[in-house]
Amino acid sequence: MQTINAFKPVWVAYGETYGTILLEQTKCNMFLDQPIEETVFRAYLQKGRFYHGISHIFSMLSLFESVKHRIHDPTTVELAIWFHDIVYDPYASDNEEKSAQVFANSSYAHNCGEKTTNKIIRFILATKNHHAVDNNENLDSTELEDLKIFLDLDLSILGKSRFEYSVYAHNIKREYCDVEDFIYLRVAFLEKMKKSGKIFHTDLFDTEVALRNIEWEITFLNKQVAI
Repeated sequence: MQTINAFKPVWVAYGETYGTILLEQTKCNMFLDQPIEETVFRAYLQKGRFYHGISHIFSMLSLFESVKHRIHDPTTVELAIWFHDIVYDPYASDNEEKSAQVFANSSYAHNCGEKTTNKIIRFILATKNHHAVDNNENLDSTELEDLKIFLDLDLSILGKSRFEYSVYAHNIKREYCDVEDFIYLRVAFLEKMKKSGKIFHTDLFDTEVALRNIEWEITFLNKQVAI
């Protein structure tokens, strides 16, 4: 069972190492003066978050630290990671909009200022359709580069080993266990991703591995329907 206490050692390590490094590269100077609040943690520890929970956030943060040298505005990416799934309801279609609103109403937005806040909101909303960014000509080049990295971090699980992917697929199914026609909806979603032929926007992860994983899950789900 996930609890705040269970993750405190991880947060302490994160705050003393990664947070310090990030502080030196940002103008907001937020990560020592304003640590992530317990309410944010609790949102990701809610019952039923088998994949979209605190482990997903820490996984993204770990990857983020390894590629921070490629990021122009680490504050934006960091806070987008923390808030992009803060509202998550498998039955809802407006999770991204609500997550963006939670951030907009937070003290973090107030401390960042309007320009950075609006950028973070754009990043959060972009997770609704990861490939809409390909047709977005309104962003400057540095913001677009950061956004593409952020979106790839969010979908990085798709390019992981088959075992890691299978755990992810199982946890997604657990989150949607009460959703009617989950298998049909999931297969349709996966088929759309596969048809696009483009999973990632950067060279950080392997699209071919992701496509093989997606094909494996489609086959697995279709066999369940046939039983």
